[in-house]
Amino acid sequence: MRYKVIVLTFLAAILLLQTVQAHEEISLVDVSHTLKKERQAGGWTIRTYIINVTLANNGDTASVDTTVDVEDNEGFILHKNTTLNPGETKVLSFEWTTKNPQQQIVNISYGPTSKNVPHTSYNSGKTTLTIEALPGYENNGKKTPGFEFMFLVAALLMLVYKRKHTAL
Repeated sequence: MRYKVIVLTFLAAILLLQTVQAHEEISLVDVSHTLKKERQAGGWTIRTYIINVTLANNGDTASVDTTVDVEDNEGFILHKNTTLNPGETKVLSFEWTTKNPQQQIVNISYGPTSKNVPHTSYNSGKTTLTIEALPGYENNGKKTPGFEFMFLVAALLMLVYKRKHTAL
């Protein structure tokens, strides 16, 4: 009986005094962009944006070295490394330039810099940012290419058919 009480007390102490493992908890708080400048060069409109990525560490330990990547549709990538203390919020700014006049989707991701640190939901994530098109380019790329050609062929066939029937 005495041993049962000791064992039960020991198990209760283990369960009640169980320690919680400390960890970082990085989250993406906000992503925004502003047009810094716009200029004309060789028939192109070149736009430079400032992209701000806000990260926060809601965990109880400092983060490992974290890399933030900003990648556009053409595969151009900007990187920045940072660490965050517990409770710290940090804004990383990227200067991104494009000559593409159409709407663009920019992929933003963050995670441990070291390949030896596993990516988890606590230390990595991703989102997208939409860069608006220049005026006049909003609907480019949304038409079915060659669709107008079908109307032209149908109109020509009707003209040929009508000529044959009026000639008889």
